[in-house]
Amino acid sequence: MDNQPTNHPPTQWNIARVRADQVWNALHISGTGAVVAGMDTGVDWLHPALQANYRGYNPHGPANHVGNWYDATDGGALYPVDGHGHGSHTLGAIVGQEGIGVAPGARWIAVKVLNNQGYGYDSWIHQGFQWLLAPGGDPAKAPDVVNCSWGNDNGYLTTFQPDLQALRTAGIFAVFANGNAGPGEGTVGSPASLPEAFAVGASDFDDEVASFSSRGPSPWGEIRPHVVAPGVNVRSALPGGAYGLLSGTSTATPHVAGVVALLRAVSPTLSITHTAYVLTSTAVPLTITVPNNDSGWGRVDGFAAVAAIAHPGFVSGIVTRAGDGMPIAGAQVAAASHGGEGGGTTTTEEDGAYLLALAPTVYDVTASAFGYEPATAWGIMVTTDTTTVADFSLTALPTGTLRGHVTDAAIGTPVTATVTVLGTPVETTASQYAVALPEGDYTVRARSLGYRFVTATVHITAGQVTTANFALTPAPTILLVDSGPWYYGSQIGYFRQALDELAYVYEEHSVKHIPDDVPTAADLSPYDVVVWSAPWDAPGYIGAQDAITGYLSTGGRLLLSGQDVGYLDGGGLGYASYYQDYLKVRMVRDNAESWALEGTPGDIFAGLTITITGPGGADNQEYPDEVAVADPDAAAPVLAYQGDGCGGVRVGTCLDYRAIYLSFGFEGINDADTRRETMGRALEWLVSPLPTVGIELTPISQTLIGLPGSVVTHTLRVRHLGQAGVTDTVSLTLDGASWASQLSAPSLSLAPCTSATVVLSVTIPLTAAWDARDTVTLTARSSLSATLAQTAVLTTKAPAPVLLVDDDRWYEQKEKYQAALTGAALPFDLWQTCPATGSCQDESPPLEVLQRYPIVVWFTGYDWYAPVTDEEEATLAEYLDGGGRLFLSSQDYLYYHYGGVFSHDYLGVLTYTEGVTPTIAWGVPENPLSEHLGPYPLVYPFRNWSDALVPAPGTEVAFREQERRPIALAREEDGHKAAFFAFPFETLPEVARPMVMERVIGWLSWLGGSTCAADRPPSVPP
Repeated sequence: MDNQPTNHPPTQWNIARVRADQVWNALHISGTGAVVAGMDTGVDWLHPALQANYRGYNPHGPANHVGNWYDATDGGALYPVDGHGHGSHTLGAIVGQEGIGVAPGARWIAVKVLNNQGYGYDSWIHQGFQWLLAPGGDPAKAPDVVNCSWGNDNGYLTTFQPDLQALRTAGIFAVFANGNAGPGEGTVGSPASLPEAFAVGASDFDDEVASFSSRGPSPWGEIRPHVVAPGVNVRSALPGGAYGLLSGTSTATPHVAGVVALLRAVSPTLSITHTAYVLTSTAVPLTITVPNNDSGWGRVDGFAAVAAIAHPGFVSGIVTRAGDGMPIAGAQVAAASHGGEGGGTTTTEEDGAYLLALAPTVYDVTASAFGYEPATAWGIMVTTDTTTVADFSLTALPTGTLRGHVTDAAIGTPVTATVTVLGTPVETTASQYAVALPEGDYTVRARSLGYRFVTATVHITAGQVTTANFALTPAPTILLVDSGPWYYGSQIGYFRQALDELAYVYEEHSVKHIPDDVPTAADLSPYDVVVWSAPWDAPGYIGAQDAITGYLSTGGRLLLSGQDVGYLDGGGLGYASYYQDYLKVRMVRDNAESWALEGTPGDIFAGLTITITGPGGADNQEYPDEVAVADPDAAAPVLAYQGDGCGGVRVGTCLDYRAIYLSFGFEGINDADTRRETMGRALEWLVSPLPTVGIELTPISQTLIGLPGSVVTHTLRVRHLGQAGVTDTVSLTLDGASWASQLSAPSLSLAPCTSATVVLSVTIPLTAAWDARDTVTLTARSSLSATLAQTAVLTTKAPAPVLLVDDDRWYEQKEKYQAALTGAALPFDLWQTCPATGSCQDESPPLEVLQRYPIVVWFTGYDWYAPVTDEEEATLAEYLDGGGRLFLSSQDYLYYHYGGVFSHDYLGVLTYTEGVTPTIAWGVPENPLSEHLGPYPLVYPFRNWSDALVPAPGTEVAFREQERRPIALAREEDGHKAAFFAFPFETLPEVARPMVMERVIGWLSWLGGSTCAADRPPSVPP
């Protein structure tokens, strides 16, 4: 969306395609005198492109909306408004200023028949049609044409046939969108299908019928659509003074309504039948068979239509070269009226001939061509229905010669290259070239696939020779695949910009028609690097999986970018095996919910900060995927979303191919310099030489825990990453060991891309205290490079007094428990059953692990799916039977386990009330676990489904909620203790958590049941 239009905006492509601009300039017709009605979601009448030609606008006083605006919906707006945007966009394409409208001289009125959600009742639409017949009760105010960019997919409906018959009787030309249900046969919607309607389909930039455009025939066997018009990526007005691109037959239909306004400006009484004939008979055929049910009679041609009834005059002739009379093809012939307004421009055919249709007046006509002196015929009188002949003979300018040779900058051999003189038609392909140029300064570029292009500035002097030699630097051969065109979502311009700024030469493969344009491995294999843009699709989704796998399996280099590649090919909606087998990634979630990324330190994009939202880029990143490396042996993350999550990986460690996968759209990067830098670094890595040296040292775990007197074994893998190198002898050394430590081997001999396992055995002293630890550094050093070494820091420790079990889901709460334990100065070890987000295999702590710890803190957070499984409950019961102490925080535990032995006998729950949503936690007087604690407000980071409890006999209440119902219990029986919070501990205030944790752990500990009694009576003063 662009809300800053320029003062002199260029005419939009769609306006030029229907040649409306030529109507304005050559025929001096812009729609003045015609009135257009928009029947849609309303109009933003204050939009700068629409306000001045609103019929109710008064530049010198209040606007008059009576008879110019009507709201038939339940909104009741008294002046033109548009809470949706569709109506403003369609009307802008008809009459908008700023180069967006076909008939900017016409005036407009509007009736709102669709609500702000884009829907309307039949009754609203009937009222709208009725109002159009006599706006404000005055038939004289009826419009010339009404645009109806809406419909129903059921083409059999005749609901509005009487309305259309009434419009036809009143002389109001009704234009309808054919529908967006294509490309199937007979998909035209209603009212476009009705015999009384003039139906419009959509065409694209290539003058092809848009795939979504509904087709005929109508249910009554009639051709539908009548014509097509530009309906893909059309820029027009949006509410709030903004501009934006939309696609659909809705955006095509206004072009035809605009052409009708131009016709009525010429002939206000032009009949409905004659208007339809002019539109169809002057349309540009898009197929051999005309008419047909894809494009009707063809793409509408506004200039030809208006010229057919406006009776212009004509200027024709031939442009030739002076001296030999040879025709000059491609010469420009421009007519400028003596009045200073309007004119026409055309180019000559191969035989030098031209024809200009012009409004009757006096013109100066100039013919010009590169390399020639322009010539002007002054004061040519153009008369209605008359052809005036004006031939031109152009004199060639004096020329000099530009010559040179093109070589390989690395080895000096000749290179066949395309040498282009920018801004001119001069171009030649050779390793040695010579071209004639008129005197002047020129920019010359030499380019050849497999090299970076080189640009030079030269000055040409008439009669002299200028030499410009080019030495081209070798570069990869690059194929740029654009898979956006088939759904009209191409963003390839951002890729071109980056490659052009880096001076790379590339070829393109556009995927517009599926399956015909889907590339194969044979299409990709000739190229060193394939850069694949998938704005809203994915290779597997369009059937290109075999192309990807075939290309990579032969050593290809791939840069793949797209915000939905993971969703469509990684298992979100569909699955293609290349995604995990070749890209070595797995999808984590469809929306990373972050639009800023940081380069991984020490890797390809280190130091880069990438923003993928906002102006400067495509601003189209709605659901950038979050991914994770599935095979760390082959791939590594190179970009991380700010906050958390991987947004890009590189693949190729010890593989025959390389790939970089960006799980967002490259086009979304909102800064051209950052796009260039990202592209440059990616290509540099993809084609860089294979490494000859490299070491990877990977411990299975950096910290291991064992009981005093036990031997703990650390297992590490050492890998030789020098894929193109030779065998490396890697030495292993230990530093910093205080406890007895032993390496399984002092060195390893590794061939390229092979690995070996090394074991470090550490004996924990029998005298080791709780949480005692020993940390060592293991260094692996290469024999091939004196500076190449990798280290791993390994910790061996005795159990801490507390084991923290992280068993939450969806919302990570681990840090809050860690902070509370640390704040209470309580040492602890951590066991994570599974990360809160992403996928993994749950791994619960086994009994032998639990039995190492006198106290276990177990929390489930927002896990309502499986908070404490039956197996875990059985393990905890056995742990407690052995004298263990448990603090369980789980708001959904009882939903699954109420009434069981564990909940009653171990946690002390007699019964409970589901989901009481406590908001306050208040400690119970004289309870050692909670006395004098609270009241604390409970703040939930997720939904509050916490329960109220009724304690079993022998169980104490630890906390109550605002209604004084118990929400936490403490139970001691048969040598074990358990504290159970039926609300999440993490909802307590941050400042309160360490104190509450200290109380809970203190009560659970050996001293928690201590009492103090005097052994003698107190002394009393005399």
